[in-house]
Amino acid sequence: MRRSLSLFVITAIAATALAGCATSATDASCTYAEKPGDGVAAVTVSGNFGAKPDVTFATPLKASTNQNVIVSKGDGQISTAGDSVAIDVSLYDGANGEMLSSSGYDGTNFGLLALDETAQPALASALKCVPAGSRVLIVLGDDLKLTTTLGLPEGTTLVAVFDIHDVYLGKANGTPRIVPDGFPMIVLAEDGTPGITFLSGATPPSETRIAVIKAGTGATVGPDSEVVVAYSGWLWPTDDETPVQFDSTWVKGKLPATFPVSGVVPGFAKALTGQNVGSQIAVIIIPEDGYGDAATGSIPPNSTLVFVIDILGVR
Repeated sequence: MRRSLSLFVITAIAATALAGCATSATDASCTYAEKPGDGVAAVTVSGNFGAKPDVTFATPLKASTNQNVIVSKGDGQISTAGDSVAIDVSLYDGANGEMLSSSGYDGTNFGLLALDETAQPALASALKCVPAGSRVLIVLGDDLKLTTTLGLPEGTTLVAVFDIHDVYLGKANGTPRIVPDGFPMIVLAEDGTPGITFLSGATPPSETRIAVIKAGTGATVGPDSEVVVAYSGWLWPTDDETPVQFDSTWVKGKLPATFPVSGVVPGFAKALTGQNVGSQIAVIIIPEDGYGDAATGSIPPNSTLVFVIDILGVR
């Protein structure tokens, strides 16, 4: 039975429409950790990057270790731990050669995979220090988490071919700046997850305010750009109540969001337009630039919103 691609990476791959320039600074010290072995040696991969590969191997294919090699090397941005990569992928059962799942290879609708060394150690290791434009062959002989999620017998060997189309930052990497008066205090966890604290008695501004918390040097976001961002949003508290977080990409498996700037509320669009990749932006959005007097999900009418946004990539 053909299985869902989303199951393959335990919800770490999501259907998105990513394309465009690489965004993080090249790490010249990042050296690809090739792991050769009998498994990858037994697999033949042919075809052009970006097109569905022709993958052949004798069955049953059995490996006791995880193995990976770069089949064809691109010259784009190099991935690092914590980044996200835009991918096409084909996945096979080593026992019988059955294709378990495959991308559409249409040049636009790519999956997005976070190189999370905790949640996905085998994939993160195999796809770290890989230039965009590369095709990577991975034989997973020791990844119980994936085989269990796919409903395959323990010990099943998986064969995967990844095309890495783009690399996106894992978190904002710009130069820190001082937060202006009137903004809540912002603290960051080591992985980049933001938290905020409002001063007692703080009142919301009468107009939308934007502050650059970290100044990046990457590509500039335009009004018609499609962006890749990580963000958290809070309701401005009333009566010194604890601020309520109503949305966060950091909570949802640490996958960034991708959308056109023209498709978000005006205050969010104002915060992004003209900024650079690698920047972290704080924005206080008054109701008129947010959802106005309409209730939206868990956001009450006439809410002032506060977002902390990491700009990770731009189309």
